[in-house]
Amino acid sequence: MDDEWRPVMAMLVFNLISAVMTALVKKALQQGLNALVLITLRQLVATLFLAPIAYFKERNTRPKLTLEIFVYHFFSAALGASLSQYSFFYGLKLTTATFAITFANMAPVLTFLIAIALRYVCVCVCQVESLNMKSKSGSAKMVGTLMSLGGVLLLSLYKGMAVTHHSSGTPPPSQVQLGNGDDRKVWMLGTVALLANCLVFSLWLLLQSRLTNKYPALYSSTAFMFFISTLQTGSLTVTVEWHHASVWIVTKKLEMVTILYSGIMASAAGFLIMTWCVHKRGPVFTAAFIPIVQIMVAIIDFFFLHEQLYLGSVLGSALMIFGLYLLLWGKKKDAMAACSAEFRKAYSNFQFRVLISTFKQGPNGAVVELVPADDNIAAAAAGTAVDDGEPPQQCATPVSVEEACRGASETHAGVAYDHCMASLGADPRSKEAGNKNMHGLAVLATRMAIDHAASTESKIDDLAELEAASSDPQARARFNHCLEQYGGAADLLRDALDNLKAKIYGKAMEQLTAAMGASESCEDAWKGEEEDVPVAAHDREYGRMAHIAFGFTHHAAAAAAAA
Repeated sequence: MDDEWRPVMAMLVFNLISAVMTALVKKALQQGLNALVLITLRQLVATLFLAPIAYFKERNTRPKLTLEIFVYHFFSAALGASLSQYSFFYGLKLTTATFAITFANMAPVLTFLIAIALRYVCVCVCQVESLNMKSKSGSAKMVGTLMSLGGVLLLSLYKGMAVTHHSSGTPPPSQVQLGNGDDRKVWMLGTVALLANCLVFSLWLLLQSRLTNKYPALYSSTAFMFFISTLQTGSLTVTVEWHHASVWIVTKKLEMVTILYSGIMASAAGFLIMTWCVHKRGPVFTAAFIPIVQIMVAIIDFFFLHEQLYLGSVLGSALMIFGLYLLLWGKKKDAMAACSAEFRKAYSNFQFRVLISTFKQGPNGAVVELVPADDNIAAAAAGTAVDDGEPPQQCATPVSVEEACRGASETHAGVAYDHCMASLGADPRSKEAGNKNMHGLAVLATRMAIDHAASTESKIDDLAELEAASSDPQARARFNHCLEQYGGAADLLRDALDNLKAKIYGKAMEQLTAAMGASESCEDAWKGEEEDVPVAAHDREYGRMAHIAFGFTHHAAAAAAAA
């Protein structure tokens, strides 16, 4: 399958998983499964599924779990799992699956409104969203928000005639008729619960953006969230249902399938799919697929749950979906404009010219040279490629090597302060990089890690050639294994450097994490042997430098988010 289509197929699979989960939960709640018990067991299953993955994938790069980070995780679990899921399940029980899933479209809208409100409440700290009504993107975001809110009102207050009809003459048991006051109150109560779910989930998204920068280990962070949520909802269930211990006994096949499916597929696997898609195509692409799950749920709702579909739901859903896409379009335009402005600012002081006599070649062979701002620019310079230079960062806060090493050593167990100071301090480029910002030091550390990887690979290659003449096939296999590991690590580090320059910090940290494994894997190949790793010093130095690069990149990401 083409790489371009893999994220599309992944999001379709994710939406199908979510749709099936919604239908299963609706049916299980109708049959008497306690919502709090369902959430508790679902989070427990998700924890057991994701914890081993998080442990092995991030065991060498997981930051320290400080009290501050624990508090973040506690509230992340409360908002993103406990309160969010309970309000959704409660609203789902009182309405229909199609109606409930429709409100998921409100999450991006409410997140936008809350971010705008925070901007004006704490303008010095919380500048997380902007709104310029004079621009096309600002107008689109406002109109899209109003349309989505109008869709919510239409869904809540207008039912209309049925647009689908069942072959059976008996109405489904969960069908809510709004003809009398009691039923209308039930429907409105379910609507309020679903709106509360969107509000809580929107707050969680804003909190999660901070937590991700402070604790970039995504798998471990999510496993912590699932585990803490299990304790939260479990404690609440015991308190509320202390005289009904039987609610914990799950005997029906549908209930067991719902718990296992929602825990493994919807929570754990769904998170992995979503994270992969965000890394590949970005958050706007991922959010654009939200309405598709609504269509899937509507199909399941009608054919399997036998719910009626009403005109108010159709019109309200259409209005909400159109408003959502208008909002996403505006946000994408803003992001592109911000990127363009940053590019113009960064390169405003850069001038290049072609030289005839003395020249410098860029990576692709183009002849370019960096010259002072007051030099004349040759007309032929237009369109030539740019060398591997770093654009100036005028608003950057200078960071010393000492500050960077101290910060990295305090948050990352693999970074030793003394070694960091010795390695970076010995490189004359560190002073220039530090005068830029943490980003510049992260770029330098990654380049130094690439140099160490290349040096170690070259040393192993020389030893492998000497060993080729020996009669020990196991020794040759060990050398070949280390060569393969360091060759792959060098490629990963170069990709990480490219993403770091583009300020795609999440992807860069993921590639740095993968590159760290070369040192440990090479050492493991020599375990049990009488002789030590022949390149032990090179191997150890590379591992330390890779950890420093990761620590600096983590802090650069946090600094960029706070700017």
